[in-house]
Amino acid sequence: MTKFMQTVEETVYEELKRLAQERGITLQELLRAIIIPEWVKLHGPDRRSGIKRFRRSTQRDLTVSG
Repeated sequence: MTKFMQTVEETVYEELKRLAQERGITLQELLRAIIIPEWVKLHGPDRRSGIKRFRRSTQRDLTVSG
C-alpha cells in the first residue's frame, strides 16, 4: 500500500487530535475516514486550480500508512 505523509502546524495537529478524541477514535482513523475523503471531495481532480500553498511555521509530521 502507498504511504501518505502530511506536515501540519502544531495548532492544527492539536485541533485534529481533539476532534478525534471527541469521537472516540484515533487521529489516524479521523484522517482516513473523515479528513482525507472530505478534502478529496472538495479539492479532487476537477478543482486543482483552487489549491493554495500555506506558510510553514511550527510543524508536526503525521504519517498514515496501511
